[in-house]
Amino acid sequence: MPIFFLAIALLLPVLAHGADKAATPNPALVAQYESSPKELNAKLAECKAQRNIVQVLADASCMSAQEVINRRQRKLLESKCSAADTFVYVPPDIKADRLEEFLAKRAPAKEKLEACGLTKEQWVKSHLHGKR
Repeated sequence: MPIFFLAIALLLPVLAHGADKAATPNPALVAQYESSPKELNAKLAECKAQRNIVQVLADASCMSAQEVINRRQRKLLESKCSAADTFVYVPPDIKADRLEEFLAKRAPAKEKLEACGLTKEQWVKSHLHGKR
């Protein structure tokens, strides 16, 4: 989904003549979407479903959702983090019901996680995604 909005960003100069101007992200909506991943995902899906790119660009809520994605990507690019910093080998025989406990015990050091913009809980959750 972020690729869709990257395409919008790249097409913005080309499409600028078709729209009066692109909407400016609303700081209140950006904060709301940053605190609620469920709302952010719903808004991104709604914006992606729109057929008219000019309407998407003119929609402040779509541009606010995109700003959240842009901030995350900037944060990752600016971080002093690599995949090697947070890698933990998980043996293939670990059962799904024991995986969370296994990961929690072997999570990288707090300093390494902070350098990657993660908490221990976020790191564990990211490794559980799709494993249950």
